[in-house]
Amino acid sequence: MVTIDDFVLDTQGKGYRRVFSTTLGRLALIDALVLMQEPRVLRQMLDAERRDRRPAFAGAVAEYEARPPYVRAVAGRGRGDRWVKRLNQAVGVACRLVMEANGSTKSSSRGSLRAVSSWFGSSHHYTP
Repeated sequence: MVTIDDFVLDTQGKGYRRVFSTTLGRLALIDALVLMQEPRVLRQMLDAERRDRRPAFAGAVAEYEARPPYVRAVAGRGRGDRWVKRLNQAVGVACRLVMEANGSTKSSSRGSLRAVSSWFGSSHHYTP
């Protein structure tokens, strides 16, 4: 199971110190990690990759955006807000950690999440 401590110790995760040092950011990241590791959601993420040829997080992004920790974290901020972009990028790192913990590796290709979400840009594809 991937935890917030794994995120903080990760080479990329360390770069998001400003996000996880705030209470709202930390709670949103923890919630993302918990959500992505639920068997049903993990299956949706794997299906997004394998069946739909979309980034893994496409299988979870709509549900994540509706969850209270994320809603509270982005409340009152615009789409272009720098902190929100950093939070979304941090969630992408969390997604990578979860996918790698489940045996997937990051591929060199990227895919858009724009059709699924207005908040997230692109994300890496993973190969099982």
